[in-house]
Amino acid sequence: MAIINCPECTHKISDQSVSCTNCGLPTSKMNFLIKCPECSESIINQSASCNHCGFPIAKPAPFKNIQHSSEELKELKLLKELEEVGEPDDYGFFNHANIFIISCIIIYFLAKEEIHYILQSF
Repeated sequence: MAIINCPECTHKISDQSVSCTNCGLPTSKMNFLIKCPECSESIINQSASCNHCGFPIAKPAPFKNIQHSSEELKELKLLKELEEVGEPDDYGFFNHANIFIISCIIIYFLAKEEIHYILQSF
């Protein structure tokens, strides 16, 4: 993947883009050099195959503008926010091990007399 300048607005875009993210000019109308994935020779992006080795050059799939419902847009926004926030790896003092230990201590003190009675019977 290479970064190229859009011939229309000179905005930097990926050579794999379907269109310029700034002005919308389709990359199919742009002429620029790319490297052949097989032999690394420079070829024009409009070529169907490499002039040097004959390797077929794949064209990016056309962009389809999908209309989402308002509910889908809300869900997509929430998913994006969750990805940005992430899930905490450390819960501080209240991690699973500490909660287990504290629970055991509380159970011990609540059932202290019963445990003492059971131990004396042996």
